[in-house]
Amino acid sequence: MKIPSSSSSSSSSSSLALSRKLQDTVRDRCRSGNLDIKEALNLFHQMLEADPKPPIYSFNLLFISIKRMKRHLHVPISLFDTMRRVASISPDTFTYGILIDVCSRMNRVDLSFSVFGSILKRGRSVNVPFFNILINGLCEARRVDDAVKLFDEMPQWGCEPGTVTYSTLIKGLCDTGNMSSALDLLHKMRKAAPGGACKPNLITYTTVIRGLCKKGDVDRTRDLLQQMTDDGISPTAVTYNCIIHGLCAKKRVREAAQLLEKMPELGCMPDVYSFSTLIHGLCVAGNTKMALELHQKMKRFGCQPDIVAYNTIIDTLCKHGEMGRARELLQEMVGAGIVPDVITYTTVIHGYCLLDNWKEAIRVFQEMLHHDISPDVATVNLLMNYIYKHGMTDELRKQQPNIISSHAVLDGYCQEGRFEESLMAVSSMLARGLKLNPHSYNTLIRLRVCVVLGTQAWHLSCSTERRMCQKPDLFSYTTTMHGLCRKGDVGRTPKWLQQMADDGITPSVVTYDCIIRGLCLKKRVVEAAQLLHKLPELGCKPVVYSFNTLLRGFCIVGDTKLEL
Repeated sequence: MKIPSSSSSSSSSSSLALSRKLQDTVRDRCRSGNLDIKEALNLFHQMLEADPKPPIYSFNLLFISIKRMKRHLHVPISLFDTMRRVASISPDTFTYGILIDVCSRMNRVDLSFSVFGSILKRGRSVNVPFFNILINGLCEARRVDDAVKLFDEMPQWGCEPGTVTYSTLIKGLCDTGNMSSALDLLHKMRKAAPGGACKPNLITYTTVIRGLCKKGDVDRTRDLLQQMTDDGISPTAVTYNCIIHGLCAKKRVREAAQLLEKMPELGCMPDVYSFSTLIHGLCVAGNTKMALELHQKMKRFGCQPDIVAYNTIIDTLCKHGEMGRARELLQEMVGAGIVPDVITYTTVIHGYCLLDNWKEAIRVFQEMLHHDISPDVATVNLLMNYIYKHGMTDELRKQQPNIISSHAVLDGYCQEGRFEESLMAVSSMLARGLKLNPHSYNTLIRLRVCVVLGTQAWHLSCSTERRMCQKPDLFSYTTTMHGLCRKGDVGRTPKWLQQMADDGITPSVVTYDCIIRGLCLKKRVVEAAQLLHKLPELGCKPVVYSFNTLLRGFCIVGDTKLEL
């Protein structure tokens, strides 16, 4: 009998201690909430190399943390395969549950069922949570009929639907507007378990009430409120808010106001959303006076108006030309510690544009930038369209140049078709250290400055793009590649695809269609076909246009025998 040496025993103890330390590290980092994908992958590879290997529990913790990152949902599937293939680590039931959930969140319910099939194939037992995830995935994919069928088949697998199962399917039925089936299922749920094991809960009832209100059948909610009380469930502010919203949608704002007043008597205080919903309903109904009164009243309830409530009233005031009162509310917001957002400022700018007070509109725009609020496309379009409509581009250029007037001048010239002046404006901006925002850059490309002025302009819009634009978006890149392909320069598109990846922008099917068309124009149809076949791997589903483009390419080269 061979007696292990002391050095061998010491080494084994040291390895075991390191493995346990790694398990502790994985557990602590997963619970920290600030684990990033790079560190998660590093921990995964450390566990694969550890000897002895950490238990499956540690791998499951890591998979759950990666799943919560949302942007990397596909990663656990790849790691699961590596874990089994490289380290021969057997997954447990919980691991399979994570995979089914990941596939469902990726809107790949087909893969969820593949994993489910693997569980059955390996002789493992299935449980109710598996069915909950699968039913939710089917409902999210709008395959509610399949979800109902799976729900009915659960007893065959030795699983009885629970409250979560019923509630999930009821939500799917409500989301697709099938309120009759949802109410039938709710009734069945109440009768299914007299002992209380499967009773509807607050979420179940609130889901059905929201569905009824969404369908405009707000009157039927009274019966459900009574059923809730009979079942010993107290409605919350969320429940009543659904009804308030439903009443407002039917323009029954007075009934909605009465319900809000009655909520304290019903043992439920209205919240910010209650007031904001009713304020919006009053504004839509044109009752600005009552909306302002309610705005003041919510403060007396100890409920501070949020930005939604302010924006709603400001929008109504601006549409009625009451800019003085709108500006007063804007100042009140700031005084209350609520920072106006891009919607607030855009609304006020629109109000001044409606009154043809463009100088005040520009002043509000300047105030917006002063408070570090970045304008969005709607803001810029609003101002640019107004400036172009009134032919004020040249007048604006006479002012002291700044980021606002420079973009306004550029957009104005583009709108007026003055392409030479557009490029001169770009050069002037670059000389002053100003960059184009995505809106201005896209406008420049969209109006085909590069096509009209030839190679020099194309060089300006392509090779100096990084210097010109704050951050190109998907439209910027797709339009640029469209131009390259039209010019027959499809060979340069891989560089732009790489730059898109570096900027964290995912190409769309339209982007790839531009390249497929460019390849076909150069009679490189085999490469075009290869790219089309590769689209699903790249996260894009080919559309009819993709196939039609390739078919035209085959016809151009006279090849009618190639199979797609």
